[in-house]
Amino acid sequence: MKLRLQSLRARLSSALGRDARRLRRVARHPELATHADIELLLRAHGVVETKVWAAIDQLEQLGVSAQLAWAFVMEYDGVELADTLASGAWDATGSRAGLAEA
Repeated sequence: MKLRLQSLRARLSSALGRDARRLRRVARHPELATHADIELLLRAHGVVETKVWAAIDQLEQLGVSAQLAWAFVMEYDGVELADTLASGAWDATGSRAGLAEA
């Protein structure tokens, strides 16, 4: 049993390390961002899992590119993206409705 637990820990830390490496790569090259990367990024920002799923679904329904979502998270925050999408304040042009763009 102890061997299995250690093996599980090794696999988990390996997977988490891979995710961190991917996020660092996309941070250097945002044009590589995918919706899967946005999902990882939202989790890294501490967004609750159900909100992560809802945000990704909403991004795909609206046709918002992963690159635009990445830029939004870099400008504001992952929690802000999830909350903005949940509130319905994201319009078809990919900006927050009712807010002046800088």
